[in-house]
Amino acid sequence: MPETPPKNTSQADRPREEPEVARFAVVGRVNKGKSSILATLVEDADNAKIRISNTPGETTRVYSIPLVLQGQTLLEFLDTPGFNRARKALDWLQKRHRKSPNEPKIEAVRAFVEAHRNKNAFQDEVLLLEPVLEGAGILYVVDASKPFRPDFTAEMEILRWTGRPRMAVINQITEESDFSDEWRQHLGEYFNLTREFNAHHARFQERIRLLKSLLEIDETARKRIEKTVQMLEREWTQRRGRCSDVIMDMIEACISHRASKTLSQEDSTRDYRKEEIAEELKVDYLKAIQDMEAAYHKQMVSLYRHNDYEVTSDDSFSRAAGDLDSEETWEVFGLNKWQLGIAGTLAGAASGGAVDVASGGSTGGIAAILGGIAGLGASMLKG
Repeated sequence: MPETPPKNTSQADRPREEPEVARFAVVGRVNKGKSSILATLVEDADNAKIRISNTPGETTRVYSIPLVLQGQTLLEFLDTPGFNRARKALDWLQKRHRKSPNEPKIEAVRAFVEAHRNKNAFQDEVLLLEPVLEGAGILYVVDASKPFRPDFTAEMEILRWTGRPRMAVINQITEESDFSDEWRQHLGEYFNLTREFNAHHARFQERIRLLKSLLEIDETARKRIEKTVQMLEREWTQRRGRCSDVIMDMIEACISHRASKTLSQEDSTRDYRKEEIAEELKVDYLKAIQDMEAAYHKQMVSLYRHNDYEVTSDDSFSRAAGDLDSEETWEVFGLNKWQLGIAGTLAGAASGGAVDVASGGSTGGIAAILGGIAGLGASMLKG
């Protein structure tokens, strides 16, 4: 009996293979915060890679912004030029589609890109549509501090014609006004999902939430996105641990630091000289503490990749450190009397606990109790 020939499987019937790198094109009108959102998502504010500028139309070509973790790239974002002539581009697409109404609308988009490639008329639209036609998902960014206008529908309609997975991201560039609700009503007609994301205030969890939202619009990239989120969460936990080590090292260095000077026999007999030297030591001590704090602060800044931070000078610590047992000092450090009492109780109990441990437990914990009582009393009476 002859063998049955294998059944031919069309391209459309074959399951889509997951790409090695999940790609998403970030599109929208100029100066709506696309580049700032990218810098936050990939945690990189290097202007050589991500074009962040107040100049309209700064992004003049497609920039690849990979999210690299442990030397591995699982996600790639594409910073695209903003729409420039969306209304006229949509008119071209609609005329093309009327000639072949039975064709999928994406074919009109392909024809548009081919017809205007290497031409000036629709240069920005061609640049942003090319990666979408090659399979990239879409993140469409709008500015909720500006009201919705009907001409935005042309951009959204063009993106819908591509048929690609797409998510709208509502950005808030300024706090002066908020049109988020108005935007959300219109975006729901054109996009699979809408999320709010303030690039300038987003914390780690908001960043993770936006990345997880990509799972809801593009199932083909599920493994890549899930692995990226897992690696980011693990890296963030490790980073917090390293930062804790830096803080503990700083506390240990500051607590153990001493400023000293040997007095001559002549100076030791003159009270005014002892006061002058004590004042000099105080200045040296505070300067050393500030230098150590700055060095450790730099390490923490590096851990969290805030490379463009600005340091604001604040001498409240120096003023407070001059009189550590005064009520004014407590206020500088944000402590009221009861809060200081609690801190004193804990510190006293810890000191007493050390005695209990050193005695092998023979004190029955009484040292910790007495230490706590002493710490509370000292704090409430004097500090």
